[in-house]
Amino acid sequence: MRIDAHVHAFPDRLALKVREALNRNGTLEGSPLLPAVAEGVRTSVFDRAWILPYAHRAGIAEAVNEWSAAEVPAYPWLIPGATFPPG
Repeated sequence: MRIDAHVHAFPDRLALKVREALNRNGTLEGSPLLPAVAEGVRTSVFDRAWILPYAHRAGIAEAVNEWSAAEVPAYPWLIPGATFPPG
């Protein structure tokens, strides 16, 4: 079994903001939303992937962890991860 141990995913609004911040040169393709991320993993050479959300600022870790626990299990080939507050 091949597991991708480093796939970031976030709630929709945060995913779009992160993509915007990281894609200033326009080279990132595809949707950063969870259904597209899940499909990308499903059609890749990996059997599963560890989803790693992260909290880039204080005050969002709990909400991001709740999202991961609620949404990621809808895709059986994804393993929900969690984050902690920075600092």
